[in-house]
Amino acid sequence: VTPAFFPPTKGHPETVRLSYEFPFAMIHLPLEAKYFSRPEEDTLNTTDSYETIEKRIKRIKAWFPHITYYNNHTGGYFTAHYEAMDKLIGIMKANELVFVDSRTIGNSKAPEVTKKHNMFLYSRDVFLDNSLNKSEIRTQLQLAVSKAKKNGYAIAIGHPHKNTLEVLRDSKELVRDVEMVYLNEL
Repeated sequence: VTPAFFPPTKGHPETVRLSYEFPFAMIHLPLEAKYFSRPEEDTLNTTDSYETIEKRIKRIKAWFPHITYYNNHTGGYFTAHYEAMDKLIGIMKANELVFVDSRTIGNSKAPEVTKKHNMFLYSRDVFLDNSLNKSEIRTQLQLAVSKAKKNGYAIAIGHPHKNTLEVLRDSKELVRDVEMVYLNEL
């Protein structure tokens, strides 16, 4: 399990300290959503200038110098916007950071933009907890295992909900035929 930490805000004041408690972690980068009524503080928007995006990424990098993988929090509107993604990915490449597309929308421009910048793109294969029903989470985890067996790996994303964590804890038999690794080990 790889935790993804929000940049520190009033709502998430301990994220920098907590991030050092894990051997591998990611940044959960707030990006503009298509339908989301409560954006995080300092969410990057499609209308942000190159300088605004660069300043935000450099600030996060200064807070978390040990973390190079960033996945998007929400961000369906942002990731579907070519020009915004082009700015972000260019800045990430210049800062030796890796983008992980949470694929919160079907028409993400991440594949096309990372290819333009000659960067490898990690992308979610399975979302574990669209439902908080344990049976449905278990079904999604099994889907991730099936995809990993077929393709050589699979990236599953979920939230730290009680039911999701319990399913992960209690599913050793489901994952016994695959090797669980951190993203940076793929």
